[in-house]
Amino acid sequence: MKAYTITLFLLFACLTSCKLGPEPVRVITSDEIEDRDGLLYEVNQTAPFTGLVKDKYPDGMKKAEESYKAGKYDGVVTYWYENGKRKSEESYKDGEQHGAVTEWDEDGKKYYEGNHKNGEPHGLQTTWVENGNKIAEETYKDGEQQGVGTEWYENGNKKSEENYKDGKKHGVQTVWGENDKKSSEENYEDGLKHGV
Repeated sequence: MKAYTITLFLLFACLTSCKLGPEPVRVITSDEIEDRDGLLYEVNQTAPFTGLVKDKYPDGMKKAEESYKAGKYDGVVTYWYENGKRKSEESYKDGEQHGAVTEWDEDGKKYYEGNHKNGEPHGLQTTWVENGNKIAEETYKDGEQQGVGTEWYENGNKKSEENYKDGKKHGVQTVWGENDKKSSEENYEDGLKHGV
């Protein structure tokens, strides 16, 4: 009987003091937050806001969903157009873009996709025009352009191809006219024109 009572007491103590799962996420609207020296706070609160800020258009459609931790963007931040289609989706860590960034036009066509690391472009960055053709493709490492960067005209013909090293032009740089004819070719070394 004594062992049963002790077991029951321990079970009760654990249930009343132990967390049985994650705390619910605090959800408010942008009318309920204020900026104080670059951090967001819920109105009349002393600690920086952690949770979700969700806003809707007057017709009830989603407008924004922003994830915060300690008053800074942290997690996924998503915006929508009034027609209900996504406008952008960005990943953040400690207030800086960190991870995937995607943007769409009002018709739902993707026009930008890239990645960021600690607030700087990092990895492949791609831009499209309304007709779906790619117009730019560049690669970055810690905010500096690296490797081949390519641009195209809206008709799909190649416009330029440039090589980069540590953010500076390095290697052959080629430009074409809209008629697909090569118009110039230059060599660079560490950002300076080199050779003929």
